[in-house]
Amino acid sequence: MKQLASLCLVFVLLNSCGKSTEKKADTRLGAQLYGGWMFTGSYYSIGGPEEWHPADTTGISVIFAENGTLQTNGIYTGANRYIMIDSTTVEIQPLPTEKGYARFSFKVTENGNKLTLSPIDPACIEGCSSVFVR
Repeated sequence: MKQLASLCLVFVLLNSCGKSTEKKADTRLGAQLYGGWMFTGSYYSIGGPEEWHPADTTGISVIFAENGTLQTNGIYTGANRYIMIDSTTVEIQPLPTEKGYARFSFKVTENGNKLTLSPIDPACIEGCSSVFVR
């Protein structure tokens, strides 16, 4: 009987060590930003609620690499790196601001396919944000 119990215990332990086929969420800080994003438009206003303004050109994009490098095309000109400040804030560098960078609040929605970047340092007085899709 002891041998049967030992054999069952070994079987359970070996079974629990196997690879899971279930895809795990990437919990690294900034992982939801990794990859390429195409600019689709902006929300902004000169007073009152923000209004949607679709992009008037195509091909504007940004790529957040896992190693902290940034590739841009038509937006954030001159920037080549980013730093994750916390789980909702990213700093893009270098940029032609007084501090040499800009910090953005970001939100990834629609199952990871929509990115909204809103500047917080320096901030838009009226409020504004840029919207990207994968």
